[in-house]
Amino acid sequence: RNGDGVLFGGPGGSGKSTTALKCLEAGFEYMADDYVGLKAMPDGTFVGHSLFCSTHLTPEHLKRFPFLEPHAIPGRLLREDKSLVMLSQVLPGGLSRKARIRAVALPRVVGAASPRIREASKVESLLRLAPSSLLMLPYAGMAAREFEKLSRFLQSVPTYWLELGGNMDEIPLRIAEILDRHS
Repeated sequence: RNGDGVLFGGPGGSGKSTTALKCLEAGFEYMADDYVGLKAMPDGTFVGHSLFCSTHLTPEHLKRFPFLEPHAIPGRLLREDKSLVMLSQVLPGGLSRKARIRAVALPRVVGAASPRIREASKVESLLRLAPSSLLMLPYAGMAAREFEKLSRFLQSVPTYWLELGGNMDEIPLRIAEILDRHS
């Protein structure tokens, strides 16, 4: 939102895509699904860079976003249960190439009536982000160096649990709340 961003992290099925797409529907800009490049700036802040302006959704998840259904490209392999949606073709005006990362939100489905935020410790955040971020690196030797960078990043930004519940339309309100605190 206005050049400021919240990085969503966690394992598959935790609500990252839902959170990002609900924010996009609410007028926020969208950077990426699954992969964001981070650049450390000289002042100690971090800028996130869009790598792919797409999303991957299972058929049942896609039904939650009817405006995306006509643009879904089903996977070609038997093991692919998700469809690809090239958001750059659907909503080119809603995409962002980069943003100052003001906070990290760790979505998780808890079954509450409405989404809520609460502070996450740096250790909780590192444990939540490291497996899905560092294990995806192509070279085993990179993980140790990148673990240190990830730790430094998490020390520099506020971290929150984003507890998701039944009312998905309130997700953007919680993200706006985080941005209002730290922009």
